[in-house]
Amino acid sequence: MLPRFPNLVGFEDLDALLAEHAHVHLLDLLAPDAPTLRVLDGVWVPGNGLSWKPVDAAFLRAWHGPSTAAPAVTALCAALEHDRLAVRRVVLYQLVRDLQRHRGRAVVTARAAHLRIHPDEIPYIAAAAVASAPGADREAAESLASVWQAGSLARARELAERLTEQRVDHVLDRVCRDIERAGRVRDRLTNIATRAEAAGDTDSAITVWTRLWKRWADGPAYDGLTRHAPPGPAVRARFGGDRVTLDWQHVEAGGHIDYAVARLADDHPPGQEAAAEPLGTVSVPRFEDTTPPPGRRIRYLVAARRDEVAGAWATTATVSTAPELPDLYLEPIRGGIGGRWAEPPAGAEIRVTRRADHPPTSPGDGTDVPVRADKRGFADTGLPEDSAWHYLAVAAYRCPDGTFAYSTGRSANTVVRAWPDPVELLDAHADEAGTVRVTWTEPARGHVHARWYDDGAAPEPGRPLPSGTVGDPVEPPHDFGLHPHGIRTLGFATRRGPLTVAGPGLRVEVAEPVEQLRAEHVAEVVRVLWTWPATTQRVEIDWHGHTQDGLPITGRRVVARAEYRVRGVDLPIAAASTCRITVRPIVTSDADVLVRPARAVPLGARRTVRYRIRKPNLFARDRRATVVITIDGRPEGPVGLTLLARPGREMPLTVEQGRVLLRLPDACPDPDRPLDIRVDLRDLPRPSHLRAFLDGPNAASCRLEHPSTETLLVT
Repeated sequence: MLPRFPNLVGFEDLDALLAEHAHVHLLDLLAPDAPTLRVLDGVWVPGNGLSWKPVDAAFLRAWHGPSTAAPAVTALCAALEHDRLAVRRVVLYQLVRDLQRHRGRAVVTARAAHLRIHPDEIPYIAAAAVASAPGADREAAESLASVWQAGSLARARELAERLTEQRVDHVLDRVCRDIERAGRVRDRLTNIATRAEAAGDTDSAITVWTRLWKRWADGPAYDGLTRHAPPGPAVRARFGGDRVTLDWQHVEAGGHIDYAVARLADDHPPGQEAAAEPLGTVSVPRFEDTTPPPGRRIRYLVAARRDEVAGAWATTATVSTAPELPDLYLEPIRGGIGGRWAEPPAGAEIRVTRRADHPPTSPGDGTDVPVRADKRGFADTGLPEDSAWHYLAVAAYRCPDGTFAYSTGRSANTVVRAWPDPVELLDAHADEAGTVRVTWTEPARGHVHARWYDDGAAPEPGRPLPSGTVGDPVEPPHDFGLHPHGIRTLGFATRRGPLTVAGPGLRVEVAEPVEQLRAEHVAEVVRVLWTWPATTQRVEIDWHGHTQDGLPITGRRVVARAEYRVRGVDLPIAAASTCRITVRPIVTSDADVLVRPARAVPLGARRTVRYRIRKPNLFARDRRATVVITIDGRPEGPVGLTLLARPGREMPLTVEQGRVLLRLPDACPDPDRPLDIRVDLRDLPRPSHLRAFLDGPNAASCRLEHPSTETLLVT
């Protein structure tokens, strides 16, 4: 017997999906590439080799196809739990429905082959399709399962009556008998509820109506429950900046009571009806709408529900959901008053009104003040000094009907103040004391304050400033202490009463000084050593002092970084001379004032400790070098000496910058005899730079004379 109805929930949606993809039956979607199909004894598709694979629940779960087919596949899996031939029923129904659209045995047979039916099954299916009459009411057969599943009993009874002639299908007959039995049960319960109402037994009637409502959504149950629904509560609505709060008295009506809440626009254009928007249900007499449409006039509907059946809707008064403007701040500006606020609400038009006698009560209640283009403030100028003004700023929102919804508004008042005069700088220069001296003309109104700012952080001239952020009061001329190296701005401001206005600023750059400056006698010259600043490429060296005979010595020299690395710096200063050597960085700057900090080192006549490195000749048996140390005169005590080796061509500047080759606690035990020490240089990396240092408590009373750079370089 061919199936007369598919018995699948959602069959209409499946049919529409197949038609969208030009498919005839379900297997065109599930197995489009299968060359042949078996559908009589279950549904089978070719597997590996000569085997066949059933189209069952496992096949459906492993199938991957368009997402739009997911509901149909889910419904098929659910149907297979109760009927293992559910897929066969659907496929056969669709195949026969297509074959019965053709006339003649040969045409039907050819059509079955076109639909990929296995040749062994084509004769049986074609014969059955030709012999059986088409279903009289396919629309009823194909929608019955969905209607019955949805609980619409009245509609299901109507469809079942239209399928009386097709109940030769045993599955359809069983479903129709279930529908008839359910109809008799509902009729009996309806009579019971109606008699209970007539007898005044409301509680029993409500119990029966509720039972009917939960089982079948259509029919008389809804009307019966509505007759006994709880009354609508009295609802209050309040707008609180970004949300609307509803509250009401709890309804005492017996049973489980909850509340349905909806929202209704009250500002729709004329001629257009507005539909209520459901917002949800709550079990307490309070609700917060956290996403009201901004700048609208709306009403809220609340209905009490007993067992999910709502009573009459209660309506609130109209609520204006105009988000408030952020706090309004007034500040004095030159010749008037400025106003500002934070980011305005989205979609808002800001309107500002000014009055002198009392605060404005609404937009237009006074003089309108233009708002800046960015909607974040206004500048109200041309006002007389010492005049008092009240301001009101509101956010206005255009509603769909063309009117405006206004926020409550922000109010503030202030007085127009006389503006301080700006500072006029006259002169600024740095001196040797490490300060910057600045001279300016005192303003006619106000007192000058100054402070240091990071570069780029100084306020623009003419900008109002908080009085506590402008530094200490100063008078011209004034010496300002310098900051560490870098660029900073010395900002000036004028303060008069509560008003402070920014003035001009001076960009002061302090160059990075040299560090670890040292000077020592080497042979007939003075060698000067230091650590270079990272950004400095040239330095200026000055020296002044006197010789042993009291004759003055002075000099100046500019040294480049590359020159220093190659040859070092040797100054033509005699060993017995006393002088002071000063080194300053040379930099290029766009600052208003450039400060070049100096580093100085004194150089006096001292006992001279000399050392030289005597390297072995090519044919010497002992390949070690000899360090020969001599001293002029007799020091006050032992003088220590440390010999270092630093890889590379740069000489070590401190004892931490090299490897110790020799450490002597007393380099000159006998001032009258040189000291010879053997040192092994064979394992040093090439090139390496040697250098000695004096140490110990008596090192300050001696000077160390170094040999030439070529001697100290090991290659």
